[in-house]
Amino acid sequence: KDDDPKSQINDKPELKQNNKSAAQNRWIAYNRMRGQYASAMEHAAPEAFWVDKMKCSHTDENGRIQNPTLNPCAEAISAVKAIAIAQSEGQKIYTINKQNAQTALQKLPIGGEVGSEIRNAVNAGKEVTVHEKSINKHGWKGFGYIVIDPETGAGAYL
Repeated sequence: KDDDPKSQINDKPELKQNNKSAAQNRWIAYNRMRGQYASAMEHAAPEAFWVDKMKCSHTDENGRIQNPTLNPCAEAISAVKAIAIAQSEGQKIYTINKQNAQTALQKLPIGGEVGSEIRNAVNAGKEVTVHEKSINKHGWKGFGYIVIDPETGAGAYL
């Protein structure tokens, strides 16, 4: 909340990075955190409201399987969940920007509209986080990716 450069909290050298003030870096971090939370809600809300866990098999918060004889519960996908699934499968997760684009983009088998959108975002100075291969989970196949504006931390979670 305090963006006065003369304030004590904004005068700490360790909080000044990337030619940005401490307040700017806190704002960027806040925007990134809120974006990740909003993306997680894109899968958590439908699961909470439309899945009756008494009628399907699922793992509870303690890691125990509930209703093991029933079919698995339906699950939703969001950008952060797709990336988490890819990571749990052992996939590499790339954070691509202008500095590493030439090397990183050639490693990704992404074409079509998604590939074009990722390349355009990187060329426009954005930072893209994406997994290396398509996932196929819960009836959905594709890529989850995040496009972030490094100047503000605002982004699109796709």
